[in-house]
Amino acid sequence: MYLYDMDKKEVCGDDYPLTIKGKDFSFIRGTWHHVAERLKIITCTAHNGEVEVCIDGQHAALLKGLQFVNNGSKVDNLYFSTFHGGNSKDWAPVNDSLIWFDDIMIRTNHKDIFR
Repeated sequence: MYLYDMDKKEVCGDDYPLTIKGKDFSFIRGTWHHVAERLKIITCTAHNGEVEVCIDGQHAALLKGLQFVNNGSKVDNLYFSTFHGGNSKDWAPVNDSLIWFDDIMIRTNHKDIFR
């Protein structure tokens, strides 16, 4: 997971591993996966936010103690992107790559998406 928060250590965001049952997760080519992500902002100016990720019903990450905004404002938009990274051809994929997304939902109640 690539995450931007108020205390990120890297200039362009921090990488966090997704692990299922102690093993690094990788998507399987040609297979649909159910990915659910929960973002919790308790107090906008404190380090008490959370991000949780589940893949195919399996817990893959839980980060706590995060701060996402620092001015008391509410989160009012979402940026969704796929990106190979970098700013030169060295970062480009060797082969053409395709990915399909389906049933993207944004909800205020997460109880039924973590299946």
